[in-house]
Amino acid sequence: MIRDIIFQRNFFRFAHRIFLWHVKYFVRQKVSPLACGFYLTSKCNFQCELCNIWRINPGFQMPEAEARKLINELCKMGLVYFSFSGGEPLIIPYVFDLLAYAKESGIIYTHVVSNGYLMDETMAKRLAYARVSEISFSLDGDEKVHDKNRAMNGAFKKVIEAIEYVKTYAPKTRIVLNTILDPAYPENAIFAIKTAKHMRVKIKVQPVNDHPSFGVRECAVKSRRSLQSDEKQKLLDAIALIQSSPHVINSKPFLENYKAFLFCPENLMFAKDDCIFGYHHIEFFANQIFPCLEGLDWKEGFDVSTSSVEAILESNAYRNKLQELKKCSHCKRNYYICYYEPRLNFPIWNLITSRLRTPKMRDND
Repeated sequence: MIRDIIFQRNFFRFAHRIFLWHVKYFVRQKVSPLACGFYLTSKCNFQCELCNIWRINPGFQMPEAEARKLINELCKMGLVYFSFSGGEPLIIPYVFDLLAYAKESGIIYTHVVSNGYLMDETMAKRLAYARVSEISFSLDGDEKVHDKNRAMNGAFKKVIEAIEYVKTYAPKTRIVLNTILDPAYPENAIFAIKTAKHMRVKIKVQPVNDHPSFGVRECAVKSRRSLQSDEKQKLLDAIALIQSSPHVINSKPFLENYKAFLFCPENLMFAKDDCIFGYHHIEFFANQIFPCLEGLDWKEGFDVSTSSVEAILESNAYRNKLQELKKCSHCKRNYYICYYEPRLNFPIWNLITSRLRTPKMRDND
């Protein structure tokens, strides 16, 4: 993302906002969101085995007027990165209008996550109109694996078609595939990486996690299970291959730290340090504000209909929650890219430290 900001000639705006964040945090420990993850809706055209969001009942969807208000407030606070996910955001007819509004309001980098099934020529042209910086498509493995995981025949072919549509009609939008690394089946992630290379796009690798149940059901796939010695070596070989691929955009510390997460969690980088994720990130889910969804178990956020974003962030209740989250250990149970990558790369002292320190492994690991 940072490299793209530089290439898009936004480096000085970006650097200025990063500098201001550090000043505000050091002087007042002020909450100044630089990045926002926005779950626009729980609605989805898929019924993926790995996900429970589509099972939420009743579901949710952020109205357009309310979303515009929130985007405007966030922009005034210096937001750099804005991402829509769901559910399936492309189901929402006004999603591209909101992404266009975010860019027009001054947010530097806009992003949307999709399963790709609805992408066509018209959608791709709207993507270009909105000047979306990046779109991510999920790809779980080969056609058989992907269609099974997504519970949708033809899902794999639709992803491949979606990539071509975006390349043709929205060439300035960066395409990044998202794939799942399951320790039991690392070959699926390797297939996705080879597909990214063939299609000449980038790819992010997300280790499998225990998805929240939302009171509906427990996740069918677990992030940790005992691995036989040959399975463990197969996984380590896969991680080495992932690290060497120029198409993978995960940071090296993220992939190194994942090995500690699996085999030596007491040595996770920054696991013993105060977590200040909520001071530079903000999340919207089910029409509520969260400083960290995982840290709050995806529930009991702050109602955005009762007050402005700035008033909520400055409230004693929100700041007390941030203090509690400093000692949170929930990142030890799941290895989400959207939490670990920011922590490993920001603030500046974490960026430097993560490049100088490799998690220590036990002698038998």
